[in-house]
Amino acid sequence: MLKRYRMYYSEAVGKIEMYLLCQKYHMSGCVQYEPTNEMMVELYGEERKIDNFMPVLEKYFNRKPCKVIEMNGEPDYGVGDFRIG
Repeated sequence: MLKRYRMYYSEAVGKIEMYLLCQKYHMSGCVQYEPTNEMMVELYGEERKIDNFMPVLEKYFNRKPCKVIEMNGEPDYGVGDFRIG
């Protein structure tokens, strides 16, 4: 089953490092800074794959996101595509 999550980080997390880590694990989604100075990471794909990737993010950046939102609908990018904004 395909899922889509948005995670927000209030502390500085490197956008390029996040992008490269997501590419390394073949994740689909996007990463960008929001006007609120939070970094938003959106992941889209199989629920199992995303669930397995969340602990990798926490360990790599040594922090949990300040909020996680499950999104509805399909994004404007496809599975296998990852964008940096």
